[in-house]
Amino acid sequence: VFAALVLLLALTSGMRGNLLESAPVHYLGEIIYATYLGHWLLWMAFKLVFVSDHDLGWPLFALFIAMVLASSAFLYHFVERPAQRWLNRMPLPRFTRPASA
Repeated sequence: VFAALVLLLALTSGMRGNLLESAPVHYLGEIIYATYLGHWLLWMAFKLVFVSDHDLGWPLFALFIAMVLASSAFLYHFVERPAQRWLNRMPLPRFTRPASA
């Protein structure tokens, strides 16, 4: 079933109206690495501050998701992208082949 789903998504990737090619989904794909890096630390801090007695309702869950998305966007725009631009400006070292004898 999973292989059929992947095949379906691959075959319909260029079609008009494909939900996976919308701007919000594309932006989520851009910030997903920052989400991966920050969600665990944010979850630990969120639990300490907001969750008591293992009681996490839907409003708190929605707040956590909103905080994760906001922190991911912040990290992407103010940490990840500037670091990428800085690294891309660095000159690559040039290696020369040793002369063959």
